[in-house]
Amino acid sequence: MGCLRANTCFRFCAANAETAHSLEHWRYHLFDWVNEWLDDAGHNTPEKVMQRDKMSERKRGKLAYRILDQMEREGKIRSLYKDFKQSISAARDFKESRWESSP
Repeated sequence: MGCLRANTCFRFCAANAETAHSLEHWRYHLFDWVNEWLDDAGHNTPEKVMQRDKMSERKRGKLAYRILDQMEREGKIRSLYKDFKQSISAARDFKESRWESSP
């Protein structure tokens, strides 16, 4: 009885770890995607970075909101959210399939 309980616990924990791992990959890809978008939109040129370094925290915050507004107008935020929801769903489905297929 104890062995069966430990085996069930192990499978459950392993499935949770794999789910967390897949979401950690999504976080990394999000960071990479946002940096690439900022590069393509011209926000990460050396000149722009130097300008931001000289700005007050308040002005950098306002600029960040303007950039977010631009991303929203272009549909990038909605696209990222859709991708996130798909990643969550895929991780959940994978976890459930592992749990159901375990002996």
